[in-house]
Amino acid sequence: MPETASWIFWLAPVVAFTAMQTVPLLIPVLTNYPLPLSDMGDILGGGLILTLGGFAILLAGLNSGHPYGGLGSSHESMLTILAEPTLIMVLIGISLLAQLMLPFVLIHLLVSGAAVHSRLYSSLV
Repeated sequence: MPETASWIFWLAPVVAFTAMQTVPLLIPVLTNYPLPLSDMGDILGGGLILTLGGFAILLAGLNSGHPYGGLGSSHESMLTILAEPTLIMVLIGISLLAQLMLPFVLIHLLVSGAAVHSRLYSSLV
């Protein structure tokens, strides 16, 4: 623990861990059956929660007061700026074509057969 760090440095890993554990409870991505709390979250809500965890880790790096903490935080923010918009656009595009935002229904729709894939592709063209 750096001597110059404040309480933010201690709280950031807890916030990030809680965010990463909350998303699987709200958004079931490995099953096509809804979980008990799955109607509370959609794809955008999960992205927002995960972004909160990443922001907490970024703040912890900046709060450390060490030059390498700032370097790591700027690296993390650059990767976030480059990667997340692409992922969000793909997920929103698929969700708009399927006309729904709940991941378990979307997965069930996509694995239901080849007709769904051809319908999604034909709506793109």
